[in-house]
Amino acid sequence: MVKGVSVPAVNVTESKDAFKVNVAAPGFKKGDFKLEVRNGYITISGESSASKEDQEETFTRREYAYNTFSRSFSLPENVNADAISAQYADGVLKVTLPKKKAEEKAGKQITVD
Repeated sequence: MVKGVSVPAVNVTESKDAFKVNVAAPGFKKGDFKLEVRNGYITISGESSASKEDQEETFTRREYAYNTFSRSFSLPENVNADAISAQYADGVLKVTLPKKKAEEKAGKQITVD
C-alpha cells in the first residue's frame, strides 16, 4: 500500500470583490473534498483512494494508493462566510471567498437626544 500525505500547492489572490484560493489537487474527484468554516477559519481537506490489479497466469499484483491533505486558513473579517463557493475542474479546486459589501463594514452614526 502506498500512502501519500502531502500538502498541495495553494495560490491565494485578492480582487476588490473576493479572495480566491486555488488548490492544486490532481487525481481527486469532487466528492473527495470537504470544506468547513468554523471559528474564523476555513479548512480545506481531501481524501482519495485507488486500487490497481494486474493479473497474469501465475500471479496477481494489487496496488493501493491513499492520498489525504488538510489546510486551514484564517478568514479576514471582511469575508462573507455564508456566500463561500467552490468548484473543482482540471485538477484544481477553486474556492471563492466573497467580501462583505462596503455598507456592511461602515460604522453607524448615533444622534444624541
